[in-house]
Amino acid sequence: MAEVMVRAVLDRIPGYRVDLDGVHQYLGNPSMTGLGKLPVTFTPAPSLNTQRPW
Repeated sequence: MAEVMVRAVLDRIPGYRVDLDGVHQYLGNPSMTGLGKLPVTFTPAPSLNTQRPW
């Protein structure tokens, strides 16, 4: 589910760039995995005027 949501957001921000040197894994709990830090930059663009889900 999270992958689908993240992909939908990133599809709307085509010019994003991830700072790979700044990515850090979350190591606080062995039973939880993920990223503790994911620095991203992008250039804002005009609205696509797509229908809002709310």
